[in-house]
Amino acid sequence: MKIKLLMLAFLALLLPATNAMVAPASVVPRAMYVPVVGQIGGTVHAVAIQGDIAYIGTGSRLVAVNVADRANPVPVGRSRPLPGIIEHIQLDAGRAYVADGEGGLFIFDITNPAQLRELGRYDTPNTALDVAVAGRYAYVADGNALRVIDVGDPLAPVEAGSFVTMHTTWGVALVGGYVYLANDNGGIRIINVSDPAHPIEVGYHLTRGYTTRIAVDGTYAYVVDLYFLTVMNVANPLLPVDVGSLYIRHARDVRVSGGKAYVAYGYYDGGMRVVDVSNPAAPGDLGFVAFRDIARRVVVSGGYAYVAAGADGLRIMSVSSPVAPVEAAFAEFDGNAFGVTVGGRYAYVAAQPVGLYVIDMADPLHPQVIGTYDTPGEAYGIALYGCYALIADGSRGIQIYDVARPTQPSLVSSFDTPGVTYHVHVSGSRAYLADGLAGLRVVDIANPAAPVELGVFNTPGTAYHVTIDSSNNHAYVADGDRGLQILHVANPAAITELGSYDTPGIARNVAKLVHSDVYVSDGDGGLIILDITNPASPVKVNTSGVNPAYAAQIAGEWPYLYIASNLDGLTILDVTDRTTPKLVAAIDTPGKALGVAIDGNYAYVADFGGRLRVLLISQWRTTGALPALAPVSGLAVAGDYAYLGVRDRGLHIIAVADPAAMREIGWVRTPWYAWRLAVSGGRAYISDGYDLSIVNVSTPGAPLLQGVYPAAGGTKDVAVAGNYAYLAVAKELRLVDISNPADPWELGRLTLPGYAMGVAVQWPYAYIAAYNSGLRVIRVNVVPPVEAGSYDTPSFAFDVAVAGNVAYVADFGGGLQIVDISNPLSPVAVGAYDTPGMANGIAIAWPYAYIADDYAGLRVIDISDPAHPVEVGFYDTPGRAVDVTCVGGRVYVADDEGGLFILQPARAIFLPLVARP
Repeated sequence: MKIKLLMLAFLALLLPATNAMVAPASVVPRAMYVPVVGQIGGTVHAVAIQGDIAYIGTGSRLVAVNVADRANPVPVGRSRPLPGIIEHIQLDAGRAYVADGEGGLFIFDITNPAQLRELGRYDTPNTALDVAVAGRYAYVADGNALRVIDVGDPLAPVEAGSFVTMHTTWGVALVGGYVYLANDNGGIRIINVSDPAHPIEVGYHLTRGYTTRIAVDGTYAYVVDLYFLTVMNVANPLLPVDVGSLYIRHARDVRVSGGKAYVAYGYYDGGMRVVDVSNPAAPGDLGFVAFRDIARRVVVSGGYAYVAAGADGLRIMSVSSPVAPVEAAFAEFDGNAFGVTVGGRYAYVAAQPVGLYVIDMADPLHPQVIGTYDTPGEAYGIALYGCYALIADGSRGIQIYDVARPTQPSLVSSFDTPGVTYHVHVSGSRAYLADGLAGLRVVDIANPAAPVELGVFNTPGTAYHVTIDSSNNHAYVADGDRGLQILHVANPAAITELGSYDTPGIARNVAKLVHSDVYVSDGDGGLIILDITNPASPVKVNTSGVNPAYAAQIAGEWPYLYIASNLDGLTILDVTDRTTPKLVAAIDTPGKALGVAIDGNYAYVADFGGRLRVLLISQWRTTGALPALAPVSGLAVAGDYAYLGVRDRGLHIIAVADPAAMREIGWVRTPWYAWRLAVSGGRAYISDGYDLSIVNVSTPGAPLLQGVYPAAGGTKDVAVAGNYAYLAVAKELRLVDISNPADPWELGRLTLPGYAMGVAVQWPYAYIAAYNSGLRVIRVNVVPPVEAGSYDTPSFAFDVAVAGNVAYVADFGGGLQIVDISNPLSPVAVGAYDTPGMANGIAIAWPYAYIADDYAGLRVIDISDPAHPVEVGFYDTPGRAVDVTCVGGRVYVADDEGGLFILQPARAIFLPLVARP
């Protein structure tokens, strides 16, 4: 967790500017050596591994830890307290060479780990941060120099030569006769050390950030620079060439093994990421593990990664299979699970013979069955409608239960059908029933106590499953031996057939993602992917690739499919190339996997053997990034374009149709200082420091400044509705008539008790994030506008989003605040989530709130239960995440240092934590 009070200094950047002088930083001399006579504990900055012994720097002590049992590491020996903090450990020929920061270089005999014997020391002039050893020489990264130390006599090491750099040398790697230095903002320096007394620089390469560490494997160097992992071809040391890179914020160390790079990262908190570098030109994320403190060093040996994780100590992770989902927990009950769904903190399972099980997932690692109800039929499927659970109960139709009190589910009503109800799908206030030989049935459940049948369509086969696309009122029915049926259900009383596709097997399940495809689990026929651009004539598009045996049920979050298979357990496929799905991961469950649901970081698998299995699967991946624009203050997205407010550089327009190939296509300099903005009707409206700037963007490649409203104050945000702009200006809300964009004029204003930082409009109210005066609700259907109500948030309200009767406030140090505004005169807090950073931007795409959380990046909060919001994902941007918006299934994040990021939910795999001492 960040120390939030330290971050308040950043507020000065966001409030009206004042003249100030900055005192020059004082020069701190190197501290004198003072002998330490006692020490215990301390943070771990360094780790090395040899066989079953890990050597760690615990504060100022070298400690040997037996890790033969990875789950129970045991310290077996330790050194005296050294004068500095141990920054790196290099093992070679029965010795440990320790870079001890202010203490210089120490050499230990480690032939007996229980008795670490200090041999010698060389007190380098600066700060020893890293060391590599070859033969009789140790190469020490020592502040702004490389020190070549002759350690032929370990009792009396002496300096043989040195090379002074312009910047701090953080890391050193040795290959052949060359030393590669990670030289802060001096990039990579390549030093010929064939003559140790006269090191000579023979090449260099500037990186994009502050270079901290380097690892060399074959002809490639892997460099971390606080912003990127960069892969360089160093076959010719005189001319290094970049071949690929991947954003990794605050990367601090890297090791390469078996085609994978293991990167330690962190600023306030951190972790380790596993990167596939088998293709150096296209490194890609495989998985990660998060810690509470900074991960400083990583080594890999024997299928395990050992991470020096600061105050989190030594962390040991299994990395033998970094793309395998890991079972986190299970809930056991009597019977066989057929279906599962998730709502808020609860999982709901349809299982025979009992029927309904309610499982508390507040702690996903320890699920608890807290409620049951014995249904009269055979529970095959389940869906949620508000606080109601609908059970597809086989020969007894659907059973509707009130689960508002999860420990005591109660029957509300039943609706019997002529067939066998295998599945129920809820869309709006309608339930769509796959009713076996009786086809598709549509039931109005607006009043759950009195369901009413609205329509029927007798499909030609056996309806096992149905899914609804509410955007076009299409129903997709898995119809047994008659394959897929596509129906138009806008009028349930007159359902019509649009098309069909006869699959080779028995169609049991169907799913639809965001594209023009449906995915059919076809029993023995496996997975069938159909292009339904023309519903009258679906076309099979998967021609090869993985085909799970007897696919029972599918869940999807593009570009991944999660398939519960009778024979294969849970299979995860990447369908980016729909013609050739690729296996991402698989895990075999003990029984037959018959149902699957995805929620946040977890997959929930209904296993026929009588268990709900909970699997860790989730993380975010970057689909595109544009790092050139900084500092970015705000963004909006419309169509295929993103619009960025870039401080003193105005409005920049980015083509984002292909996130992997974003490019700037237009820009216009605004008069002052671009902050946040809105786009509407072919125009961009920019809160521009001292005015509202209106830019015609109908031709995105040639934006034109069209009009200016002089606000003469600190404008921070703008919202647009109809012919009016609502402008946050210093301590005021101003209403500006923009019906003539070339001549905007003020219609009215209202003085606020705090600085207006963010604004959202849901007619007839505007909602203002008013800094130290919280959330203000303003009636804007009168002139001048008047305040209707307010809610004083605990910290500093920076931004606000409104959805329905709820306002969501990005409350800086107070994180996410959720406020009921059903009565605008008296807003009431209903929930909160304290994010790890400083919440200053927010967007809502139900059921998630996306928080631009300053140095903590993007945080994703599940708000389906407003009283108990929970974080389900995050993405660390390189600098300060300052604004966020959600459009078309993508999340766009403005990072003041890193530029524009486009994210989408994806599935990289958590790595299991094996142990920590």
